[in-house]
Amino acid sequence: MTDPQHDIDDRNIVSHTGPATDEESDHLVHGGTERHPAPATHNAQQNTDTAVRDTLSDSESLGDDVPRHSDSHGTHSRPAPNQNQDSRYPQEQARGDSQSAVAQLGGQHTISTPSLGRTPEETTSSVRTSNAENDLWVLPATGGRRAAYIIDSGYYQGRYAAEGSSGLEGMDLIRPTVLAQLHGGHRPDVMLEAGYVSERAYVGAVSMRGLSHHMSKTAPRQDHYGLGVQDGWVISVIADGVSVGAMSHLAAERAVLSATSQVRAALRAANSTDADSVRGLDWIAIGNSCRDAVDSYARQVLSRFMSTSDGSIDINDAHSSTLAKKMSTTLDIALIAIEPDQNNAYPFVRVGISGDSSAYVLDPDRGWHSIALGKSTDASQINNAVIPLPMEQGTPTISTGALQAGQVFVHVTDGFGDLIQEGRRPVGRFLFEQWAGGPVDSVRLLQSASVLNANGDDDRTAVVVWVGL
Repeated sequence: MTDPQHDIDDRNIVSHTGPATDEESDHLVHGGTERHPAPATHNAQQNTDTAVRDTLSDSESLGDDVPRHSDSHGTHSRPAPNQNQDSRYPQEQARGDSQSAVAQLGGQHTISTPSLGRTPEETTSSVRTSNAENDLWVLPATGGRRAAYIIDSGYYQGRYAAEGSSGLEGMDLIRPTVLAQLHGGHRPDVMLEAGYVSERAYVGAVSMRGLSHHMSKTAPRQDHYGLGVQDGWVISVIADGVSVGAMSHLAAERAVLSATSQVRAALRAANSTDADSVRGLDWIAIGNSCRDAVDSYARQVLSRFMSTSDGSIDINDAHSSTLAKKMSTTLDIALIAIEPDQNNAYPFVRVGISGDSSAYVLDPDRGWHSIALGKSTDASQINNAVIPLPMEQGTPTISTGALQAGQVFVHVTDGFGDLIQEGRRPVGRFLFEQWAGGPVDSVRLLQSASVLNANGDDDRTAVVVWVGL
């Protein structure tokens, strides 16, 4: 539903007001590498300014039609995965001008209206109680068919493709591209790492630029992840920059850095770090701090490069609707114990701050168990609406449970979640075969994460945690 009085490029964005605080400077672990944020220097800032300015076209400036004080909601939709639809990637589109094909690649994220609340909503996943109503397991059926085949020619020769009823629909004809200029400087197409975080726990993490972003020739990888280890917990943070914003990849990175810092600080300050204490952390405050960090950074960046036809905008007075048009992101957090508790189990806590990421438990004998699905699995109900940071967030959603030795925690953005769903789809079957049997090294993780599928054109990020080794 749209409000015709507050239209932003046919998308409406709700606003919020609030303080914009700088991100806490902390001992961070980002992408597996410990970082101490260094003070910005004049030269470093100048380089960033130049990189952003050079890649921000006039068509991306904030126009006079941007509402400053509105409470409107916005919709935009992304087609539900459909393996029976006509080919979306004809050769002449993939190899030539990509604009017409890009229009068919799922569109942009939806920005929706928040429902504000004060108490985190909690769901408990009792993953080992087979008769529990919320303990549905999906063991992918093979039907005597292979889960994937290896592409033997073309741009993606040697990569896996998940079997489907209608093939790749021209997906393998999309030409890979390297961006010569990026908003905010160079951004790798891939983040990747894998290794032990304790004697009994192993983590693999991968984030990849989607084929639709290659096809657009302008969009970088907008997903981001961060890893941390604190007081017996591995911290997984994933973010998906909202594609409506040309600089949303910067929002995703800042949200991940802030969340990793905030969670580690909260664990250090807690009197106890058992599962109940972690579940009871002030997740509303953590979410608000992350929102403020994205808000503050967006104002810092956009104040230098955003303007209207009437001159420069005072970005400090702008509402989050103005910021979100160029920089916004989802945010999802998970903590998994790296040592067993008194029941010889490995508790986990997943917290949805913003967006449509998903989390699963993977069991080598029983298959996929959905902890939190970012979207409905009913094709007629699939909705890509999100309330991204830096907008005011609703109630954090908390899911808890415990892994048994040999099980796997899988934390993914919608680039994977849309393909896995409950685990029955071809990609779910393929990843079950690849990940359920035990830890994989970074090369195999990248190879499995790179699987092609006709519905898989978005950025994709996964953090995979094996326990009880």
